[in-house]
Amino acid sequence: MTLDYLKSSKHWLVCHCGNEPHINGFYACLEDGTLVEPDIHGPWDGHLYLCMGCGAIYDAESFEQKGQIGAAALAAQAASF
Repeated sequence: MTLDYLKSSKHWLVCHCGNEPHINGFYACLEDGTLVEPDIHGPWDGHLYLCMGCGAIYDAESFEQKGQIGAAALAAQAASF
């Protein structure tokens, strides 16, 4: 799965599932999909985002999918943030 390259930019991601920032959104995360505050002085690398529509983890610099979390983990993340 990939981002929609024609519609995405570093500041506006569009997932293959149809999610965009104004729909379910994308949140800063770690490599395992754990949501974190987008603080470059914390554990976040400044590039990874979790698609809250399908659980795909994307690198916003390269537009590559770096991972995927399951539906149960996605629901838990949504409830905790």
